[in-house]
Amino acid sequence: MKTVHTAPTPSQVVALLLDTTPWLSCEDCFEHLDTYAESVAHGAGPASEPMHRHLLGCAACAEELHTLVELLRADLSDDLHDRG
Repeated sequence: MKTVHTAPTPSQVVALLLDTTPWLSCEDCFEHLDTYAESVAHGAGPASEPMHRHLLGCAACAEELHTLVELLRADLSDDLHDRG
């Protein structure tokens, strides 16, 4: 079986070269992701510089954050709709 290798996209190269100090592991990120997502969903923006830097350089954690924020925003929208 032949393995096909593709060149990284420019955005992948940028993500790989980002300075993500102060360093935060994915495990540490996931430990605080719920609270961070709630902050982002409510429009507060990045609440933690280490989290923000990690999410810029880690596609897996950033995707998890995106999913959580979308779910939280849908819940917020439903709550507002139910009250109105």
